[in-house]
Amino acid sequence: MPSGRSDLEVMRLFTNCVQRLVERRGIRDGTITSRFNLQASAVRTSFAFDVGDQDDLFSTMTAFRLFTAPSEDTHFPRVCNVLERMLSDTELREANRENRAAWLRAERGDVLLQVPGHNLNERAAYDLWTNAEVFHADRDKEALYRGLPAEMQGFIRTRASSFVITGTRILCAQRNVADAHLRSVGR
Repeated sequence: MPSGRSDLEVMRLFTNCVQRLVERRGIRDGTITSRFNLQASAVRTSFAFDVGDQDDLFSTMTAFRLFTAPSEDTHFPRVCNVLERMLSDTELREANRENRAAWLRAERGDVLLQVPGHNLNERAAYDLWTNAEVFHADRDKEALYRGLPAEMQGFIRTRASSFVITGTRILCAQRNVADAHLRSVGR
């Protein structure tokens, strides 16, 4: 549940949390990636997955989670709604709407992974991996993830990492909107 903060307090919190996210080494130094390599021959097919530095990715995901958890004041859709109410500047309001649309596209992603009983878009892959592997927060998701072949786990990791990387760019753009509004109201 949101904390009951005022809209201005939510905006300040959001901008501060985005700043802390981009200061993480995984983002600041670009040590997290989302790479997939397939090599095939008549004899053998091999897959290789690379999400960069695992510790940096986990650290970054801890900070990123503040924007994806519905219980947080900094949940991205909530921030978009708060800004929509607050903004009177047409350009900032349009930028807010563009960022919301970009977030929805990032959640959808370009690839739909099919695992037993589930179709995983980018957001669902992030949710599965985050709750199964990073935070061990959901035993059912952990069991599902552990039961998947290593190749599928690799696909899920790269899709989750891709969502974090793309999402961070969108969060930075939204922070610019929030900062511009806060400056315009002298806060």
